[in-house]
Amino acid sequence: MHLRDALLDGEYRPSTSRIIPVQKGVSLFPTPLPLNHIGVSRLNGIKPVAGYPFHREGARYLLINEALMLPGLKTRIEGKLKNHPLYAEVKGRTIEDLVELCFVQFFDDEAVCSQVHYLSKDNQRGEIDLLICNGDIALIVEVKSGSLRDSEKKNHPGSFTRKINASITKASKQIHQAAEAILSDGGFYSLKKEWLDLASIREVHTIIVTLDDLLELGTNQLSLEEVDLLQHGGTLPWIVSYNDLSLLLEMIEEPGELIAYLRRRTSADIVSRYWSTDELDLFLEFRETGMWVEVDRSVDNVGAELSPAPVVMVPSRTALVDAWFYGYAPKPKIKNVPMLPYVQQARQQGFEQWVAFGADLLSTAEDVQEDLRGVMEKLEQMAVQDGRSHFFTSVLVGQAINQVTLLTVYTGGILDNSQKKDAEIREYLAMKKTQVDAQRAYGMRFKKGKLISVAYDAETYDPAEFDQEKYSRLKPPPSDFHQ
Repeated sequence: MHLRDALLDGEYRPSTSRIIPVQKGVSLFPTPLPLNHIGVSRLNGIKPVAGYPFHREGARYLLINEALMLPGLKTRIEGKLKNHPLYAEVKGRTIEDLVELCFVQFFDDEAVCSQVHYLSKDNQRGEIDLLICNGDIALIVEVKSGSLRDSEKKNHPGSFTRKINASITKASKQIHQAAEAILSDGGFYSLKKEWLDLASIREVHTIIVTLDDLLELGTNQLSLEEVDLLQHGGTLPWIVSYNDLSLLLEMIEEPGELIAYLRRRTSADIVSRYWSTDELDLFLEFRETGMWVEVDRSVDNVGAELSPAPVVMVPSRTALVDAWFYGYAPKPKIKNVPMLPYVQQARQQGFEQWVAFGADLLSTAEDVQEDLRGVMEKLEQMAVQDGRSHFFTSVLVGQAINQVTLLTVYTGGILDNSQKKDAEIREYLAMKKTQVDAQRAYGMRFKKGKLISVAYDAETYDPAEFDQEKYSRLKPPPSDFHQ
């Protein structure tokens, strides 16, 4: 049935008595500036088409950019609703509940806390809309329920950018304060002076969820370095619209993939390298390529004037997502990288720190994963030949900024006592992670492609605690290891 016939058929519009002509509908949206002034105004910092996606000449209308249609429609509708008392009362609570529901369905109910009011050790009051803790990873979420686009006000030069800067800066400072309390103090007090112990957290990501689809402003973080939003270790908050967030969490089946994406997405080096107007395009670029950037951090180049790396223009990758969204194709799946089976098995078996373990494996370059699988096959061959256990230790590449992660893979032989070998590996992990100053260490026991167990260690040790003879026999790391 043709769309107009469907609209005229009462069966398809039981609550509508008439059709509003297209011309009457689009007449609500004409841009206030002549067409030849739009480009010049945009260069001067004015956003003349942010809430007005049509240009009118007499009875003719031009859709300036199809991508502006939905944001413009939402802006104009909210402009009419925002002064209604019921809308103002319900709006903020509803969007916060919806964001919370997204994370509850993605992780689980016990991992998500809402409306956390706290006192830091220096008596600074703070509030967290959502605090999500899973293993040694925490996500701090701030929900901006207000629209950053005000359709009722005229566009002045730079006003929209300044409004976003002010709103995002305020939200970023709030969640950054909470992140610092967790990482520096190991937790914080409730307003009732009860201590919330978060000393086990090793990695924190901050997320700002907005109602607006900020187009390229959200995906490229504006000039966030210039408005002092850089956080600890050179990371940024992830600014994402509710629509994109809900769709991404529905697409992702391995929580470790979300953490791996956040590590890339909030890196200042990555943000300055990859350019896109769509969050989904960036995520699919990450799935396909890993989103890598080489940065020379060696001592010899400190302060050197380096030519910036060329910007990567991320192409549109959402055709399969659109087909899935409209029910024409299955959901796009995670790329079948070499270590993915072990990520999936860790989740299915509920091993300790399975989210962080999965994120660390998925954050590792695909060629490194391939090499690691090859080493594991050789270890099994050796174990079959001599009946003994064999292991290999590697530092995982591509993890959270300023973090070193140690991975030891090992397989048992028929002549070995498995419990004794597991204990030896745990002792070795403690010594080796101390030697290389790693934040995390894993001992991954496997057999014939199956994950048998995962040992995890994130404790801090004094080298004097160890058997000095064993500690001295550890192979020293290269001199440039931490560069």
